[in-house]
Amino acid sequence: MYNIEQVPPINTTMSWYVDIQKKLEHNTLPLYLSIKHKREICLKALSYQLVHGVIFWKHHNGALVDV
Repeated sequence: MYNIEQVPPINTTMSWYVDIQKKLEHNTLPLYLSIKHKREICLKALSYQLVHGVIFWKHHNGALVDV
């Protein structure tokens, strides 16, 4: 009766924080990124901390806020 297309699942590996998580966890960055983008991620990663695989934002008062 109806032709319903199945929508592919959302790719969560392309989230904004995946590169930051890799930087914090393995201290590596993807090779395909430009030097400018790599520097950007390194600077952003300074504001985050990885605790048991969960990314937290470091508040200026020292508190960790779940992202």
